[in-house]
Amino acid sequence: MTNLMNQKGNLKDVPEEQFSKYDVVDHLTSRVEIAAYLEAAKEENDPSLLAAVMEDIHQIEARQCKGDSQ
Repeated sequence: MTNLMNQKGNLKDVPEEQFSKYDVVDHLTSRVEIAAYLEAAKEENDPSLLAAVMEDIHQIEARQCKGDSQ
């Protein structure tokens, strides 16, 4: 990037980075991973974080039930 600045004098020609949405629900697949996720949230002692984690776990379980019934 420093090289670009030296050549161009600014960074306006550098493309903006693109990020995709990360959803933990897509990545926690085992009961061990889910339990570790919940335990980490409990250790933070933050009720809003714990509520968000519980919602994530609910979504994971709903996906697993849906997958089992197909």
